[in-house]
Amino acid sequence: MSSPVEKPVRTVEGPTPAAIVPGAERSLSELRILIVDDDAGDRKQMRGALATAHVGGEFVEVVEMQQAVSACEEREFDCILLDHFLPGMRGVDGIPLIRERLPQVPIVLVTGNGSEEIAAESIKGGATDYVSKSNMTPDRVRGAVESAIEKSHLRRKIDEQREELRNFSRILAHDFAAPARRVHLFSDMVVEALQNGDYDEARDISLKVVQASEHMEGLIQALSCYNRLSTATIEIAPVRMDDVVAQAREIVEEAISASGAVVSPEPLPTVLGVEPLLVELMQNLIENAIKYRSDEVPEVRIRARRWGADWGFAVQDNGMGIPEKYHAEVFEPLRRVSGGNIPGTGLGLAICRRILEHLNGRIWCTSEPGSGSTFHFTLSSVPGDDTPTEA
Repeated sequence: MSSPVEKPVRTVEGPTPAAIVPGAERSLSELRILIVDDDAGDRKQMRGALATAHVGGEFVEVVEMQQAVSACEEREFDCILLDHFLPGMRGVDGIPLIRERLPQVPIVLVTGNGSEEIAAESIKGGATDYVSKSNMTPDRVRGAVESAIEKSHLRRKIDEQREELRNFSRILAHDFAAPARRVHLFSDMVVEALQNGDYDEARDISLKVVQASEHMEGLIQALSCYNRLSTATIEIAPVRMDDVVAQAREIVEEAISASGAVVSPEPLPTVLGVEPLLVELMQNLIENAIKYRSDEVPEVRIRARRWGADWGFAVQDNGMGIPEKYHAEVFEPLRRVSGGNIPGTGLGLAICRRILEHLNGRIWCTSEPGSGSTFHFTLSSVPGDDTPTEA
């Protein structure tokens, strides 16, 4: 028998640690879980099965759909266990209301009358997974929650990639159009100059055709690198960052010499990574510092500090700087915030971000116009590295 509608009840559990769920920031034992069921006995059964399976660090219990919607407006949850039959509304019919507040939250629909029809209706209605109360074993509950979180994470990644592809295609069309127009325009001018017998002008304009073509070639190569990183299969191993910086400096030696840049790395640690990718990362960051320099001789400092289980790196320059509103945008593909007077593809920092995503790291920048920029990134430390954490 269902109990009368009650006020939301919050309980806190402390099961032992469990494995990290793919794509989740916390372990299964640290999840925030919302239980939506109007029967106190069933809520207790769910909570007990979760605790036995070491799932959930904090539980919020509500007894009807409006309370669930309100709870989702107040905070985020890692997973929701939603009863199929609630006072005034079926759980499956209330899923869209929850999705309006938390679009990607994993929802496991729970019912006392399990059937293939209800299971199919649940998934079609937006539930991530389904479990019957008659099969509310710890293993089944753990499996349903873990599966729901993993599916939700995959759906989120697909949505992000779809949106990135839309933006990428739009910007790509614009960036390829400009050099293509220049090639076409200058080619017509070369033909006209030759027809007029002005061979010196034809030669000068031909150089502009070559420059525009080289820009297109550079853009194509950068795009190839960016897309290759989307599907790359990598094997992570210990890599000496001192060696990485040395190789990157050799690759960009011409730019360093031409600008008079001073690249000053401190002694750097060994990390978990892929050497060719890390060389490409450091090459892009050094080139970026030289390319977007100020009137002063470019200076690039590279340092590392221990941050918990990771190493935090900083590549600091004395260049033109970046306004705060563009600190996130500079890592988007084909986004250039410096204007069109500096040559480049707009993919260097996007490639850096993609490399670090593959290596379970992250990158961000701190900068002010006229005061240079510092690009920070993290990489995993080698197991057994007991270097003290930076305070």
